[in-house]
Amino acid sequence: MWPKLGFAPIGGRPGRGANGVELTYWWYDLHAKDLFSIIEESDDRLRVVMDCNVFRDLHDTSETRNQEAKSLLADWLSGQIELCTVNELFIEIDRLVLPFPREALRRDAARYRKLEYDGHRTDAIYEELKTIFGQTNPNTQQASDMKHVAMSAAVDADVFLTRDNEILSHASEIGERHGLQIMRPVELISRLNEAEQAALYQPARFASTDIQTNRPRPEDVGILAEKLHVPSQRESRVQFEAKLRAILCDVRQNTVIVAQANFSPLFLVARRQTPARCDIVMLRCGHTALAATSLRHALLQIIADTAKSGDGKIVVQEQLLSDEVQGILHELGFRIGPEGWEKVTLRFLGSMSKLDQALQAIKEPRPAEGLTGTEIESQYWPAKIIGADVDTWAVAIQSGWATELFETKFADELLIRPNRELILSRENVYYSAAIQSGMEGAKGRVLWYVSKDRHQTGTGSIRACSRLLEVRRGRARDLFNAFRRIGVFKWRDILKITGGDKNKEIIALRFADTELFETSFPGAQAKTLGIRNNFTSPVKVTENAFVEIYRQGMQVPVSS
Repeated sequence: MWPKLGFAPIGGRPGRGANGVELTYWWYDLHAKDLFSIIEESDDRLRVVMDCNVFRDLHDTSETRNQEAKSLLADWLSGQIELCTVNELFIEIDRLVLPFPREALRRDAARYRKLEYDGHRTDAIYEELKTIFGQTNPNTQQASDMKHVAMSAAVDADVFLTRDNEILSHASEIGERHGLQIMRPVELISRLNEAEQAALYQPARFASTDIQTNRPRPEDVGILAEKLHVPSQRESRVQFEAKLRAILCDVRQNTVIVAQANFSPLFLVARRQTPARCDIVMLRCGHTALAATSLRHALLQIIADTAKSGDGKIVVQEQLLSDEVQGILHELGFRIGPEGWEKVTLRFLGSMSKLDQALQAIKEPRPAEGLTGTEIESQYWPAKIIGADVDTWAVAIQSGWATELFETKFADELLIRPNRELILSRENVYYSAAIQSGMEGAKGRVLWYVSKDRHQTGTGSIRACSRLLEVRRGRARDLFNAFRRIGVFKWRDILKITGGDKNKEIIALRFADTELFETSFPGAQAKTLGIRNNFTSPVKVTENAFVEIYRQGMQVPVSS
């Protein structure tokens, strides 16, 4: 009776009768808001509901369990997902025969956020699921599985984790109808890791977030040693403190930056910068997703700064690099050389022959044979190559989306800062209904024209340039699910583009390495370069037009 009325069993104790029959405490949530509700509602992590098996994999010590779910507790996931429960988990735990592990599991379950759900909506979804599963008269376990899914869909959870093959076999249809992604733990981890590996961050944007960067003070050394020493490389806290103190003492040569959020250190970088070279003598990172995100951001800033100061090589001399830091260096194009991890960077706009000369001037070999123009631009970013068959497109974007994605000058004027993970993101996604634009399958570069907005100064001009990684065409729901972890758009924003039709075809533009122009290029002036459609839809830009726009925007000379 109690489960049917929406109650959940949250505990028990022996009764007072002679036979000591267990009494169960049943709880009905009235959904009253408390002091923590605002915090929970503002949490932008993925809401992930665990079924009973996945939950027991994490917490049941009474028997040997599947180890797959243990990876859900990794530090790097904590900033991306929130593991949650719904009533049905407590009901399944209550069906366990033995008091142990039942009571221990109840205590563990109570530590997770229990999501509030609408009973009427749950019942309606449950009836749909019986049809989807082909179970008009389900047994107790089948009914419980379907109710668990129904409750998760009713609370608008993002993901439902399970190892149940029957539930997994209906994942596509459930996702299509209710937007609930059903998957195994390993699939979720793999998807998030793929997105995290792709998410490199544009450094000049720290000022537009709540991340603080400054030079460490002597009194900070202890906490930095606790959080950033590398025990996997057999480094002790004392050893780290001694090395950092020596670096801090050399104030004329070393620039030392530590970033922190919520009073916790994210990363530390110490470098020595000369006109043609940058030596990184200390490079450390915390164990959270935001820490890795921020370090990528800082390293990309160093790449841009080194190119701007006169081109040259960046060498990481730090010997005690964690596996995660080495992975980040590899993603950003660093490779192991004679002196450590190395990367060449150029602030360059010109032909391939002039690029060869620029590399020769800093005693670096020419690019490997067989590389395409886009691959060379990626390798030597922010270099731009003329005459290498790199296509350029101009795409209009509203000022609000530009602020969320890359436009820090707009963001600095806001009282409430944009999402820090998105404004820092090296890679992101922008959606458009312009399926007839000819962009499908395009790669190369994209120039961002910020549409005219009378409430925002600086609009009506081309303000940034990005590397265009991919343009994919497909149904709105499919593209949104494919790119939701690296995009600023919410599902309601996609529906506005499609007029409420989730099956309507749109295009998704995946881009990276956005450079904000030092001087915006007026849209009216673009007409003199042959761009005549007023940016009403994406337009392919001639190479001559791109050279002139980029030259003026980035204030860089042309080498031809």
